[in-house]
Amino acid sequence: MALVLRRSATIYAHAHVATARTVRTTSQHSLASSSTDFSKPIELRSDTFTRPCDGMRKAMYAAEVGDACYNEDKTVQRLEEAVAGLLGKEAGMFAASGTMTNLLALAAHCKRGDEIILGHQNHIYNYEGGGASALLGVAFHPVATLENGANRMEDLREAIRDDDFHFARTSLVAVETTHNKANGAPLPLSFMDDVAGLCREHSLIFHVDGARLMNASVALQTPASEIVRHTDSVSLCLSKGLGAPVGSVLVGTHSVIKEAKRQRKVLGGGWRQAGVLAAAGLYALEHNVGKLERDHCNARRLAEGFSQIPGIVCDPSAVASNIVYFRVLGLPAGEVVRRLKEEFNVLLGIGAYRGDRLRAVTNLMVTEQDIARVVLAMSEIVGQTNRAKVDRACGIFRETAVAV
Repeated sequence: MALVLRRSATIYAHAHVATARTVRTTSQHSLASSSTDFSKPIELRSDTFTRPCDGMRKAMYAAEVGDACYNEDKTVQRLEEAVAGLLGKEAGMFAASGTMTNLLALAAHCKRGDEIILGHQNHIYNYEGGGASALLGVAFHPVATLENGANRMEDLREAIRDDDFHFARTSLVAVETTHNKANGAPLPLSFMDDVAGLCREHSLIFHVDGARLMNASVALQTPASEIVRHTDSVSLCLSKGLGAPVGSVLVGTHSVIKEAKRQRKVLGGGWRQAGVLAAAGLYALEHNVGKLERDHCNARRLAEGFSQIPGIVCDPSAVASNIVYFRVLGLPAGEVVRRLKEEFNVLLGIGAYRGDRLRAVTNLMVTEQDIARVVLAMSEIVGQTNRAKVDRACGIFRETAVAV
C-alpha cells in the first residue's frame, strides 16, 4: 500500500511540476532576455492615470485665458464649441469631472422627486456617490445590465411609471458607452436607436454617460455624433483615454447648457482662468483620439496573453476597447495586485470592484513592450502559485505514505 501511495505521489508531482516548470522557465528566460527596466512602472489601474505629454504641457502654458465665469476665457469657449461640434449638439459646458457633468445634466433635466431609469451596473448608479439623490432629490430606478452593457427594452419600458401621484415621476433614461463594467463594450447602435425611440414615445429625456465615448467611436468605427444623434445630452470625459489632466464636457441644447451652467455655479464649479486646462482638452481631441486604437490593440494582446496562462480566466473575445477583466484562480485579487506591484512594478487596482475579478485598463502610457512584460509577470506569479500547490500536495502524499 505504501508503495502505491509513493508511486501516486511521484506521478502527481511529475505531472504538475512539469507544468509549473514550463511556466517558470518560459517567463524567467523571457524576462531575462528582454533586458526589461523594472524601474519603470506600468500603469494599468485606469486610463485616468495618464499624464500630459510635452506637447500638451506646451499648449497649456501658451493658452489664452480669461475669466470663464464672465465668459471671457476664449480657450474654454473653443473647447466647448469643439466638443459640441464633434458630438453634433448646439452647445457645451466644461466642468471638472465626468461625475460633475453627469450630475449637472440631471440637474438641468430633472425636478426634485423625479426618477431616472438606468442599468444597475452603470457608473452613475454605482460610482458617483449617489449625488442625484443626495443633492438633487432625484431617485434611481435601476434595471438589469446585460453582458454588452445594454438593457432589455422590456425592462426599460416596464420601469416607466404611470402618471399617478403615488409614484415618482419618470423623467430620464441614462446609458453608458463604452460600458466600464461590461468589459468596456460600446453599446450597439441599434440599442441606442431603440432607447431614443422609447424616450420619444414617452416624452423622456435621453442622457448618455459618454466618459469613454471616443473609445466607443473607435471600436464601432462610427463617428461619435452618429452614436449620440438622438440623445438630449452627452457627457464626454477628457481625462481618461484622451489623456488630459482634468475635465469633462457636457453637451446639449442651448437651454440645457444654460441651466447646467447655473447649476454648476450652485455646486461651486464655476471656472476662472480655466483656459490652461481647456487647452489640454483641445490638444487631446486633436492628437490623441487617433491613438485609442493602439490602446484597444494592447488590451486585446493583454487578454490573449492572459488566456494562454493556465490558472487565469480571461476571454479575449469579450474585449472591445481598452478594458480587460480577468480572474486568477487560487489567488485573492488583493494578493495579485500586491505581488504585481512589489515584484514587477506593475500597477493594477481592485478599487471599488469587489470579489476576485481584476481590471486592467490600457492607456496612452502603456506600450506593446509593457504588455509583454505584464503577461510574463502574471506567468511567473501563477507559476509560483502552482509550484507551491504542488509542493503542498506532494508533502501530503509523503506524509500519508509514511503513515501507512
